[in-house]
Amino acid sequence: MAPAVYDIRVFELLPLKIKASVMGNYIVLYGKLPGISEYFYHYRKLWDDCKHRVEALVLWKLQRTGGFNTEI
Repeated sequence: MAPAVYDIRVFELLPLKIKASVMGNYIVLYGKLPGISEYFYHYRKLWDDCKHRVEALVLWKLQRTGGFNTEI
């Protein structure tokens, strides 16, 4: 029989861009808000460091193709 306590961290396996979307739109289902916010702190810092590069790439692709393309 498996232990009663699980720590499932699927979030850590996601790409950073998806993590940023989750952090911007999450709802706490289990746990406490301060604990979740502290957990996200490291990933928020990573996203803040590279967000401008992702946005620049998207803008460059839009200018290059003349339209919106979901493939980055």
